[in-house]
Amino acid sequence: MRWILTLLSISIGVGAYGRLMADCGEHKGEKAHHSEHSPENYKPYRAVFEDGVNLSAKPTHTFRVKGVMCEVCIKKIEAELKNLKGVSAMEYVWEEKRLKVWAEGVEAERILEAVSKAGYEAEVI
Repeated sequence: MRWILTLLSISIGVGAYGRLMADCGEHKGEKAHHSEHSPENYKPYRAVFEDGVNLSAKPTHTFRVKGVMCEVCIKKIEAELKNLKGVSAMEYVWEEKRLKVWAEGVEAERILEAVSKAGYEAEVI
């Protein structure tokens, strides 16, 4: 009886891990690092692209992003946002799946296109 319960708990754990992997656009089917780096444990991820920038003086755009499951995922978005002239910084809050972008002279549509180019879906919130 004990071995049946052990197999059942392993099966449930593997199933949950598989669902987590299936949700990640970057790592589908890979034995990636999701098990040891759970986003629930992450602090908000912030990247600043300009030295000495005063973010409180910059306009912001806020988005909900689908499919981001780990730091590799968010770094893909970061790389695309760095390429947009006028984007000063970004912050991703894991629990809320919320991306905040500090950008002057950059329309929300261009940021949505950059997120899409990184492989993720986003909507303005």
